[in-house]
Amino acid sequence: MDLLDCNKTTVWRNLKKYKEFGLEALLQETRGGRHREYMTYEEEQAFLKRHIEAAQAGEFVTVN
Repeated sequence: MDLLDCNKTTVWRNLKKYKEFGLEALLQETRGGRHREYMTYEEEQAFLKRHIEAAQAGEFVTVN
């Protein structure tokens, strides 16, 4: 599966779609993953890291 750069499950799923519905099924746009993201995963991790470190240093105040 390294040759195709995807997971074995993805290959089997696409093969099944092709056998059942033909080439058109593989050419359709599909949605997957993070539908409501505003930043990349890496950007989110960097953002959270900065804020977690600031919170641990006592730089955040919570007011009810």
